[in-house]
Amino acid sequence: MLSFAWRWSKVGDKVLIHDRHDIERELLPGVVAYATRAKRVTTIGVRLMDNGVEKMIWPTPLFVHPDPLDPNEVGCWICEENDARTSSHPQSEKSAS
Repeated sequence: MLSFAWRWSKVGDKVLIHDRHDIERELLPGVVAYATRAKRVTTIGVRLMDNGVEKMIWPTPLFVHPDPLDPNEVGCWICEENDARTSSHPQSEKSAS
């Protein structure tokens, strides 16, 4: 997430999260449930559903995107890595029977 957007995140903002504990790091939708600013540090807590289980995570800006995605946001290395993995392992097409 762009640092400007991160600093001004507020409770109720919709975000997309790369869960750092998930090897695939697919984007999961979430909502900012906690936001605090102290001096130059902003901390946010995000509530999300992961495989039917509600989770609260405390991400860093590198793992968060605004929802909807901001087309002006500079490249995310995690998204780029996921795109590269997907394009190097295309899903096999199912044949019609």
